[in-house]
Amino acid sequence: MKRPATLTAVAVLLSVAVARVVPSSHVRHEVRDGLLNSHWTKKNRIEGATTVPVRVGLTQSNLDIGEALLMNISHPNSEHYGKHLSASEVDEMFAPSKKRIDAVTKWLKSALSDRVINLSRSRQFLELNATVAELQDLLHTDYHEKRDETSVRSFGPMVPKLTPTLTMRPEHPGDLSNCSSMVTPECVRAMYNVADKPKGHPNNSIGIYSTQGQQYSPDSLSIFLKLFAPEIPQGTQPEFQGVDGAPTPTPLPYDAAEEADLDFQAAYPLAYPAKVVNYLVDDFYYEAGGGGVSGLFNTFLDALDKSYCTYSAYGETGDLPGVDPTYPDTSEGGYDQPEQCGAYTPTNRRQCNEWMKLGLQGVTVIVASGDGGVGGFGGSQCSDGPFVTIQPADCPYVTAVGATNLTTSSIRGSVKFSEKAAGFSGGGFSNIFGTPSYQANTVNSYFSNHPPPYDYYNITLNATHTTGRYNRGGRGYPDVSAIGVNFATWVGVNDGITLAAGTSASAPVFAGLITRINSFRLNAGKKPVGFINPMLYQHPEAFNDITTGHSSGCSTDGFSAVEGWDPITGMGTPNYPKLKEVFLNMP
Repeated sequence: MKRPATLTAVAVLLSVAVARVVPSSHVRHEVRDGLLNSHWTKKNRIEGATTVPVRVGLTQSNLDIGEALLMNISHPNSEHYGKHLSASEVDEMFAPSKKRIDAVTKWLKSALSDRVINLSRSRQFLELNATVAELQDLLHTDYHEKRDETSVRSFGPMVPKLTPTLTMRPEHPGDLSNCSSMVTPECVRAMYNVADKPKGHPNNSIGIYSTQGQQYSPDSLSIFLKLFAPEIPQGTQPEFQGVDGAPTPTPLPYDAAEEADLDFQAAYPLAYPAKVVNYLVDDFYYEAGGGGVSGLFNTFLDALDKSYCTYSAYGETGDLPGVDPTYPDTSEGGYDQPEQCGAYTPTNRRQCNEWMKLGLQGVTVIVASGDGGVGGFGGSQCSDGPFVTIQPADCPYVTAVGATNLTTSSIRGSVKFSEKAAGFSGGGFSNIFGTPSYQANTVNSYFSNHPPPYDYYNITLNATHTTGRYNRGGRGYPDVSAIGVNFATWVGVNDGITLAAGTSASAPVFAGLITRINSFRLNAGKKPVGFINPMLYQHPEAFNDITTGHSSGCSTDGFSAVEGWDPITGMGTPNYPKLKEVFLNMP
């Protein structure tokens, strides 16, 4: 979703700067040398008495076999397809060895003997509180404040009002001839040939992530469903799961809930009668990592994996027993952040591995591909250097969804639909993660038949010191796309219909369809679809190929939509009957 230009704020973070003599026994472990550090101004040193929460990630075991195991239970040609693991099996498989735990604990106690050091329940993190002075002595470095007075990091930017708000009830909400100017649930069903009627199943659910700064409005959802999905009983609301004490959603005194309103209103008509779960994290500031840099999803991952950041990481305490260890079959989120904007490589990899663990348990993680084209937030977070890529969309263990624009919905009296790539839709090639096996042939075919008109490099490390625009050796995204422009959304009890645009409309649409397919599989005695990417790339016939339009950003035309997969629309938009057939034919 795109953030309004008038919304400004001051973001602050702690910066580590090496300014001390480092003994020969120590080496520099990581450098936050991100693409966007120029936005931050170095300020004063942090007072030594300042107490900060510390979380030390321990090297996990068996990560080298995690991807192979995920492919083994997710690839359509595997005899082990659908044989998902339990939460306890996943915990045990990746837990660090006792030798690693003891070694790191000994190192911490050598300088912080008076501090209580806690081991998380699944043995993946050591956690404590320490003063800045103690950490400076331990790490042989200095801590400084850094400040960005131009903007706050965007949380799946908010919905733009593309037309004046419409306060009247639409006369014909099911009129398909107007779909290009206002996309309703009926339009989406017609576009993707969704005509079936799934039955509910107690084990089927879709989880939607949101932050306290983006609470959906229960009243807005009720009005929207009454107007556009009257088949859903009035009073239907998501099951609420507040993470670390997040309050029940209520109307906000300012127009800041459009992101969450869109997520639920786009997903509900397609996912129903499956249960919808709202995962609301408690604190906008801490969820941002103390100022909008590296912590997005940390509190959410804590709720899903009790080992992720328990005790006092990021200023939060406790876990969510009601959520752990039962997860929704589909988890959708429209929030994103740049790969290398202070959230350095280990953070990206750690979070990506958590998505892999969910895939091993049969959870489909669906995310938006971002709304900055190839230029990150606002489309301009680069000049002549590498294009900006977005996480978690570039993680190979999630399904990233790009956006399309409906250009024609009525031709000579008959309803037909024509889609093109939305120019703001994010996509590209990861600078951290290599091309996964499930998409290697498809991406190589793209480079052979439709090579982008830019210089490139071929690495899977931080791209800061390279020449070229994109990493030809990186994971390509998005995987698929769906309608994401002129989406009818009811915002505020008295505000009316807003026409929204963004990949945060596309992601819940696709997630709703996958949840719908899960209803049929579960009622047939089968497992949920789980990690779907290997299946998607094996079945191009299950998608409507998008071949027009291009992305934008960095003063370029970005990537173009072409025949076959491309880094703006992926495999294309869903042909729902074919996609459903593909998954129902699997054991």
